[in-house]
Amino acid sequence: MVLKPHYNPTKKYCWKWGIHFDLDSKEKKIIELDRAMEEPTFWDDPKESTKIVREAKQLKDTVEKYNKLKSEYEDIGVLIEMGYEENDESLIPEIEGMLE
Repeated sequence: MVLKPHYNPTKKYCWKWGIHFDLDSKEKKIIELDRAMEEPTFWDDPKESTKIVREAKQLKDTVEKYNKLKSEYEDIGVLIEMGYEENDESLIPEIEGMLE
């Protein structure tokens, strides 16, 4: 069996995901919230401080999840390229496992 490269429409859109998810704004907001949490008076209003902590956690979770998925996507792409370049069918099960 000869491995042949095929068109991957996802590749051209992958780097646009960061824009779609507005990660820059999320990361800036995380910095802003972290600074607010460092203020000595932060816990003076428990209701407001709890709200800020929750918002920061949610944003951090979203950014972390995006970064993890991006890394996995890149790893799969590297394996696919290696398989094509080396015509190595043994990588197919590993790639399929990563896609599940």
